Amino acid sequence: MVELCQLIKPDAVALEMPFFTRETTSANKVLRALGVIELALGECGLNEPIFLHQSQVKASVAKYGAQKSEMQQAVMMIFGLSEIPKPDDAADGLAIAFAAQSGARANVK
Repeated sequence: MVELCQLIKPDAVALEMPFFTRETTSANKVLRALGVIELALGECGLNEPIFLHQSQVKASVAKYGAQKSEMQQAVMMIFGLSEIPKPDDAADGLAIAFAAQSGARANVK
């Protein structure tokens, strides 16, 4: 992550706020990974990543409650792409970046 940060030199980083049900095993792994990411970003001088809720991303890119296929189509249109980015999570990443750039912010303390 540090190498990627040094290569790209981003001004800001946006991350999707994780959502958990009662499954604590997955939550622990995701939260540890977020900690590692935040540590690496801090080493690159990016101490405050932008956290966005999935609903904020959907509202910024397509519409509140949009399905995955609608989000992918919206990302194609916004970025002028001829096809849906592969893998599918690439469209999610572009949507998060667009939402953050558009000014969406989560109320996270």
